Amino acid sequence: MMDNFEFKFVFDKQNVFEDAMKLAFIKFGKAKAWSIEDGALMFHWHITEDTQKEGAHPLPFNMDYAAASNFALQWWRQNKPTEGFPDIDGSVAEGFEIKSVRNPWRYQFVSIRPIWALYGK
Repeated sequence: MMDNFEFKFVFDKQNVFEDAMKLAFIKFGKAKAWSIEDGALMFHWHITEDTQKEGAHPLPFNMDYAAASNFALQWWRQNKPTEGFPDIDGSVAEGFEIKSVRNPWRYQFVSIRPIWALYGK
């Protein structure tokens, strides 16, 4: 797989959440650890003593996209966006941002962040 594989999904529906997670796992296949950074849940494809010192936690088992998607979905449902409620001329709902992460030194490959979903009139 190419090294510069990238994607970003911003949405608010569970089926898109699951599809985005499936796409996120194409390259590495399994997550071995997780961390929270700047209000985002991060999955790691590898874990070392150094990444544990930096806040990565081993998962109880290597998770494929389905298990990790369930883990992340439950986490997302229990967390709110960290930025303030937007003042727009329209509707606002709780949404998510799922995006690829290229950080070879920390072994992270996907980030899940609660965000505000904005709907115009």
